[in-house]
Amino acid sequence: MSNKKIVSTTITNLIPLIKESFANKQEVSIRVKGTSMSPFFVDNETIVTLAPFDGELIKLKVYLYSVNDVYLLHRYIKSEEEKHFFRGDALYNFEEVEKQNILGVVT
Repeated sequence: MSNKKIVSTTITNLIPLIKESFANKQEVSIRVKGTSMSPFFVDNETIVTLAPFDGELIKLKVYLYSVNDVYLLHRYIKSEEEKHFFRGDALYNFEEVEKQNILGVVT
């Protein structure tokens, strides 16, 4: 029998728990909310496992990061000098993200 517990809440409420898990070198699984990563991530169905961000960005991998206190799971596209650009698969616009705001990576 699994000792995993399933709870439903917002990502904002989960961030302190995710950060604590990452500080302890633990992975975290969360259910995806939203359609910005369609068709690869399905709203309220897809469950992803996140590992702590180790500082290395790999093109086309999906990362958890914050922009203006909003947490997103989007794909890394490119870097230009110290600027890092991410985008949801179903979106056209890029988000410019500072490396210090990247928390985790989808494994």
